[in-house]
Amino acid sequence: MDGYRDDLEPTSKPGKVLRWVVLAIAAALYLFLFGRLYIARDTSLTKTVILDPNAVSRRTESILQLPMPDRSPLYMISKVAAEGHREFFGVTRCDPTTTMDPEGRIQIRYITYLTSAHNLQFSMKVNTKYHPVDKDGYLPYDIYITARCPGGQTHKYNMSYCASENTLGYYTFRFGFNDININLEEETVYLYIKDGNKTLLSLKLAGPQTNTSELNSYNIEYSYLKDLKKYKIYGEGKGEAK
Repeated sequence: MDGYRDDLEPTSKPGKVLRWVVLAIAAALYLFLFGRLYIARDTSLTKTVILDPNAVSRRTESILQLPMPDRSPLYMISKVAAEGHREFFGVTRCDPTTTMDPEGRIQIRYITYLTSAHNLQFSMKVNTKYHPVDKDGYLPYDIYITARCPGGQTHKYNMSYCASENTLGYYTFRFGFNDININLEEETVYLYIKDGNKTLLSLKLAGPQTNTSELNSYNIEYSYLKDLKKYKIYGEGKGEAK
C-alpha cells in the first residue's frame, strides 16, 4: 500500500505491551480527571432556593403592603397561595471576594438574600474526609450569621433549616436563616462555623464593598421543605430528620 511502512508498526511483543501500557495510563488519567470534575460540580441543591412556612408567611406580609393596581387584594392573595407570585419576591445574589476556608475544604456557594421573605440562605460544600457528617446528613457544628450595623450593634441569627445531599465523599448543604431584615448597603453579614471553641470558618457574606446583583425572580428555582423528598432535612441545629 502506498505510503505504508511496516517498520513503524511495533512488531515485537515488548513494543505491543508498552503501547497498551501507555494507552491504559492515558485512559486512567482521563477517567481520574473526569471523575474529579464530576465530583466538583454544583448539584441541583446548590442552586435551589428553599423556603419553609415561616419565610412564605413573611413574603405574604410584604406582598400585602405593596400597591396592586388593576388587581383585587383577594385575587393577589389567592395567586400567592397557588403560585408564589414571584414578581413580588425580591432576590439579591451576593458575591463576596472569598468563599472558602484556606484549605478549600469548606466552600460557600450561591448566597441569596430574599428581601420580601426576610430570609438569607447559602449553599456549602464540605469534604467528608475532614468534616464528619452523620447518616442523617447532619453536620455537628455551630453555624450562625451576624449582621453588624454601622453603629457597631450586632445581631446574631441561628440556622432555621437545612437540606443536605451526599455525592461521593462530598456533602452539599443549603442553609436557611429566617426573620432577617437587613440593609446590604449599610450592614455587614458574617458567617461563622465553629466546632466547640474552634472557629473553622469566619467569612464575610455580604455588606458594603461586596458585589451584589438583583435577580429576576422568575428565573429562580424555588422549592419548599415539604417537597424536598430526595434530600435530608433538619432544622434549628438539632439534626432531627423531618
